[in-house]
Amino acid sequence: ALIDRKKVIITEDTIRQNLRLDDADGIDCVPNEEIFDELARIGYEKLSTKLTFYKAFFSDQWKFLIHMIVHCLSAKRTAWNKFSSTMALAIICLATGRKFNFSKYIFTA
Repeated sequence: ALIDRKKVIITEDTIRQNLRLDDADGIDCVPNEEIFDELARIGYEKLSTKLTFYKAFFSDQWKFLIHMIVHCLSAKRTAWNKFSSTMALAIICLATGRKFNFSKYIFTA
């Protein structure tokens, strides 16, 4: 990128440092079964084996959180009422107090 006419190389580490995310050891991938289990544990009401999830199958409190996360972080390629397994993992981490690797997501999204 060019910033103030200077060439700057943006990496996952520079994103992490400048945004002070402290998430290098954060989770960025889990087995699909864990995603399904954890979503069910926080109240996702639709049993499925697909890796697309829908806000409508959560309680209102979760719908609001999901809405905010999807609108703030999503590189939208689908409708606003559904989200990917990566977004699901970010929601799971926030709901369970685990650290999600947001800087990797920002860099690769």
